[in-house]
Amino acid sequence: MLAATLAKIYKKRKIDFLLTIAGLAIVLSILFIALLAPYITPYDPYISVDEALLPPSPKHIMGTDNLGRDVYSRILYGSRTVIIVVLTSTLVSLVVGSTLGLVSGYFGGKVDRALSIVMDSLYSFPGLILA
Repeated sequence: MLAATLAKIYKKRKIDFLLTIAGLAIVLSILFIALLAPYITPYDPYISVDEALLPPSPKHIMGTDNLGRDVYSRILYGSRTVIIVVLTSTLVSLVVGSTLGLVSGYFGGKVDRALSIVMDSLYSFPGLILA
């Protein structure tokens, strides 16, 4: 019975490890593509190629938009902006959350209760309403 339990734990940890590696590979590939966007995009994403609303073709992998800009190039360059936004929002939430947690833990009592009520009320709203 102990061996079966240990086998289940090992199997779960192995799956968790593989999923972690897969997630890390996805994140690193997106980061790699974002950093190399100026070198791997065929067109400048801000300059029109005078061919508006073209469907996907060998010349434009994802087609062009209504202003004639290459969609593939714009997506790759857009990933750079997304990475900046993600890192900034993560850093801000880390600083604010840590500060509130430290204040709540240090003072305790009424301050802890007030912060708990505020956070519980924020959690009670769906994310779509707050967005």
